Amino acid sequence: MAKKMLNKYEAWQMPDEQNLKQEYKVEYQLKPGLKREIGNVWSTYEDFLQSVGQGKVIKFDNKNDNKVMNRSHTVSKQGLMNLISGYASYPEFRNEKTVDNLYNRISANQPLNLPIILKMPNGVLRIMSGNTRADVAKQLVGYYKALVIPVPTITSNAMMKEEKQTMSIFKKIFLTEQSLSDITKDFDPTIPVTVDIKPFPTSVGTLVEPIAEEALHSKVVEPFSGEKYAELGAMVGMLEGLSVLFQTLHWQINGNSFYGDHLMFQRIYEATDEQIDGVAERAVGLGTRHLADSSKIVKSMDIFLDHIRSNTVMEMNDIGYSFAKRGKYALEMFIETVEKMYSELKEKGLLTSGLDNLIQGILDVQEGHLFLLKQRLGV
Repeated sequence: MAKKMLNKYEAWQMPDEQNLKQEYKVEYQLKPGLKREIGNVWSTYEDFLQSVGQGKVIKFDNKNDNKVMNRSHTVSKQGLMNLISGYASYPEFRNEKTVDNLYNRISANQPLNLPIILKMPNGVLRIMSGNTRADVAKQLVGYYKALVIPVPTITSNAMMKEEKQTMSIFKKIFLTEQSLSDITKDFDPTIPVTVDIKPFPTSVGTLVEPIAEEALHSKVVEPFSGEKYAELGAMVGMLEGLSVLFQTLHWQINGNSFYGDHLMFQRIYEATDEQIDGVAERAVGLGTRHLADSSKIVKSMDIFLDHIRSNTVMEMNDIGYSFAKRGKYALEMFIETVEKMYSELKEKGLLTSGLDNLIQGILDVQEGHLFLLKQRLGV
């Protein structure tokens, strides 16, 4: 853990209009995840600004920071580097230099914009921006301050209409050969489709026999046989599989635990989505473009998902528990398989320093997701 170098840091400042406009555009308008989670509550920047005006600056320490969803809670600079190295924005916009700048500014008591945390209508807290700033401050002084703004209420009926229509589109794209224009021609144009749809080639099938756990890592690599960095292609396939799995769990969850599970599954698939691009680009950079072949990625994904389906049982009397249990098993298999791939790459002398950091960062994030699911299951 990083040594605390300061007794306090009190140079937090309110974001100015330029910063607020940027946060609204980048975190709410451009990223589909947040809007999908809270709905179209801020149609304009002026709507967002009205919520900002109702916000309060609150101090977050270990006790209340643990209640903020989507926080990374890293405890060292290396942990932060592992985290951001898996982001699509790394290294152009997020890198060691930008992280060092945060440590230096807080150590010198220089101003930084307050992180922004959203307060949902039911009281749930969720970080919107400034997660890295919050982590650095926690490491150095044990706490951070954030601007907590209320999220306006959106009717559950409107949310259900959006998700029902979106789910229908996703299923047809994923399971049929129809084009997007053919699929959507009969849909209600007044209902937004808020899901980031990823049309894959259609090869969703079922394996004749379940794969033994110890053989999974060799099976998911098979579609990339002959490639020097075949493990990276398979890793992309498994990440896509995790994303699809948790996104469908997010859509299908219901019951007494709906809201908490709904947000948790979303948190997992959004973070997983951010890892896919980094692995795919590294695969092509170190290997060949064939490691990004969509048909091979889907085959690898199918093998992984078929293994998860064939080794978990859904108990419909407690769908939330069953969904979490399936997700837990998927993450355990992903982590175990990637660790084996890591060892193989190292043994073959193919593990560069950058690739090492990338894989460790991915494992760090997914182990955090596994912790959340274990807490949900009480294990």
